[in-house]
Amino acid sequence: MPILKEVSGIDDIENKQENEVYVFDNKLFVSLDESNKMQIQVYDILGKLKINESITNVKNSYDFQFKGIYLVMLTIDSEIQSYKFIVR
Repeated sequence: MPILKEVSGIDDIENKQENEVYVFDNKLFVSLDESNKMQIQVYDILGKLKINESITNVKNSYDFQFKGIYLVMLTIDSEIQSYKFIVR
């Protein structure tokens, strides 16, 4: 009986660094995979655009001086990721 060396129907999982978005001490931090370029848009709870720029740096930070709820939209290629954070 032959032993199968490969499994068909299962895609290989690549080890790749993911993008990170987090908030600490009223600052929004965005860490990118080195190969990614992205567009960031930050809106306040009323829908007012606060930040709109292209990111090419690996590490970025944005300082928020006003309390509130914000929505972050990251566009990487054609994929959109959204995050919500609160500044207290």
